[in-house]
Amino acid sequence: ESSARDDSRRLLQDREIIWPRQMDWGFVNVECVDGTVFQTACFAMICHHCGQRYIEFFPNAKQENLFIGMIHAFLYMGIPERALTDNMKSVVIRRDSDGHPIWQHDYEVFMRTVGFETRLCRPRHDRCGAALLLCGGMR
Repeated sequence: ESSARDDSRRLLQDREIIWPRQMDWGFVNVECVDGTVFQTACFAMICHHCGQRYIEFFPNAKQENLFIGMIHAFLYMGIPERALTDNMKSVVIRRDSDGHPIWQHDYEVFMRTVGFETRLCRPRHDRCGAALLLCGGMR
């Protein structure tokens, strides 16, 4: 684990400041050529500073797909110092009595290994869901 963290730190040493990215899941209906319709999960990450975005589709929004989507987005956009997200179950279990997040264990290991922080959006905050809008516009 230590060597993976050192590798991620080396990747970060040569970068300029990379603005926070916001990530979210959306769900879209896909119509096949035979007329059948199914729902698919849309992972989206956006930079609110420059508008750069990354979108990838998955069969579901399970944690392993979140990690895959995040890794692909980081390869495309760079590793941010901070990622913003809502209170999704694959990221945070709950908040403690002082309001600090209790991270889902695998997510906390992933976050520390890659070398970024996560900040949770306030519930129903107007900037949260911006990534979801990207997926919602793809019908």
